[in-house]
Amino acid sequence: RGVKVVSVEKKGSEECPWVVKYEDCRSKGNVQLLPAFSVIVATGKHRIPNKNTTDDVAGKLNKAAIPFVHSTEMCDGTTWERAITAARNGRLCILGLGNSAAD
Repeated sequence: RGVKVVSVEKKGSEECPWVVKYEDCRSKGNVQLLPAFSVIVATGKHRIPNKNTTDDVAGKLNKAAIPFVHSTEMCDGTTWERAITAARNGRLCILGLGNSAAD
């Protein structure tokens, strides 16, 4: 939806052992590299994303002013930069619910 992963290879440094090659879907052929300490592959079986839970986790996060995005919303550079900055600052939580978590 924003990027297409071309490959994930274990060939980086000790601090970032994985290298993810990805292509921006809006500009074909623009392959970029993303070094990563870990890689999470969360896939669900549903094509229509369920962006909330029966106990309204999204509403509770909104009420507490905690920013969050669904994986289907990770489609632009600004969102990715916010996530990367949060991860570097030790303030990123990746949460899988439903089929994504089970897979």
